[in-house]
Amino acid sequence: MIAWHNLAPLPAATDPRTSTAIGYLELVVATLVVIPTIVPGYAALATRPGKFVAGAKARRCINKGASAVMAGASVPIIVS
Repeated sequence: MIAWHNLAPLPAATDPRTSTAIGYLELVVATLVVIPTIVPGYAALATRPGKFVAGAKARRCINKGASAVMAGASVPIIVS
């Protein structure tokens, strides 16, 4: 039996009452694929943050990108 109470964020993605062992395995595999894919990019950016955000133009671009992400995340909240 899977200890569903230990998987706090899981109910936001799927209903634990209807999930099967195969569904749980799919989530585990997705996690094992996605996280190792993203983390090296963060590590590469962290090695030389001075180069990445050296100029004012780069910082403005980062700020605009971050504001676009936040605005995009707010749309589903506003719609609901």
